[in-house]
Amino acid sequence: MKDNVEKLYGYGDLPTNYQDPMNYSSTKFVDELVDAKEITDALSIGNTKWWEGVRAGIYPAPVHLGTRCTRWRKSEINHLIIHGV
Repeated sequence: MKDNVEKLYGYGDLPTNYQDPMNYSSTKFVDELVDAKEITDALSIGNTKWWEGVRAGIYPAPVHLGTRCTRWRKSEINHLIIHGV
């Protein structure tokens, strides 16, 4: 991970306040958004089953970015994978 960040900044040019994003306890306000396809692939369930669970309140509520753009917070999906429903 650090290698990828170094490629963005250049070798040896990492900001002094750099924190590894995989260390969730050290990051603040950093949360990626993922779409339904990424989630259903990670959970090995179908799209219909995912949406049924979202509507029933079993799975996390989505973030609506527009009329046809729906995403979920990656931290909530990771919590779902680790701790289950």
